[in-house]
Amino acid sequence: KSRGVEDALVLGADPGKALIALRFIDGMELEVPPDWVATRPDGKPIRRNSQDTPSEENEEEEEDVVTPRWPPPAAPSAAALNSADYPLLRLLQVAAPAAEICGRMRDLFDRPRGLGLDGISAALRVALAAAPVAGQRACMEALCTFCNGGAEDAMVARHIANSILLSGCARLSCTSRQLEILRHARPLSEVQRAK
Repeated sequence: KSRGVEDALVLGADPGKALIALRFIDGMELEVPPDWVATRPDGKPIRRNSQDTPSEENEEEEEDVVTPRWPPPAAPSAAALNSADYPLLRLLQVAAPAAEICGRMRDLFDRPRGLGLDGISAALRVALAAAPVAGQRACMEALCTFCNGGAEDAMVARHIANSILLSGCARLSCTSRQLEILRHARPLSEVQRAK
């Protein structure tokens, strides 16, 4: 029995069987018991006895959350999992710095004939389906960065906003600063800003 720790993407959970479906970095997919999953994508341990009650140390971090996501979106489809850009997906899951996320999104967006657009949309759909608060904020920070980037980043900002709206997430956690940027973002349409 292996006692090592490996990164894996959570594909879904089956409460009836009490199993969690995982996809490991090497592509292997496996259903495992919940106690095999030790940490969330942000590296924090999973609380087994409480139902997401914020601890005192996280209280300050949670204060600037504008709106929590509810209800949670449905599990991503197999097509979304297969077409998602894996490097971007991992950056979103671990809440990487906005510069890294934006760099990967820009690389995908600049591919000829729009070949990278589906990878961005699918990665956002998969990542936001189970993203922790830090991952949601990282996604919103990338969107804010492109909104503030000028004319050359306007199309990327619109594509990201559309992908977020179509991801199935009713609300995403963001800081008050991010919300203010998005409310006044010129690259976004009225509908995108309102949602």
